[in-house]
Amino acid sequence: LLGLGLLWTVLFLLPTNSVLARLDVVNERQLYLPGLGLAVVAALGAFQAVRRLRLPAPVLPALLLVPALALGLRTARRTLDYRSETAMWTSSVAANPLNPRAHNNLGWARWLAGDREGAAAAFREALRLDPGYATARANLAALGAE
Repeated sequence: LLGLGLLWTVLFLLPTNSVLARLDVVNERQLYLPGLGLAVVAALGAFQAVRRLRLPAPVLPALLLVPALALGLRTARRTLDYRSETAMWTSSVAANPLNPRAHNNLGWARWLAGDREGAAAAFREALRLDPGYATARANLAALGAE
């Protein structure tokens, strides 16, 4: 099971991430399925700890329940970032302020929400980070032409 958990994670990450870490926070959803393999490894580790320490059997559910509750609360908090497109891209920019794509998409979300000044600022920040970013340049031009 340990090998299966590790293999599961590697097989799901290999096509999209190769051997390099993914720097684009926006694509965190691509880590959900590989995370299942790591969950199997963590559960096996907890089970082995209970066996080696000769702890009573009811301790295993408690060892699994505490991290599950902590991760569940963190997930519930993270879902607040998806309450609107602007909130989602604001969260993405906060997580990775050097990502021009996140700034551009935040600008687009602000534009759709009617915040022209905020949209222009986000487009300008995307261009500051990547002066050759054609999409941000086009969005800023279209915003000015509107």
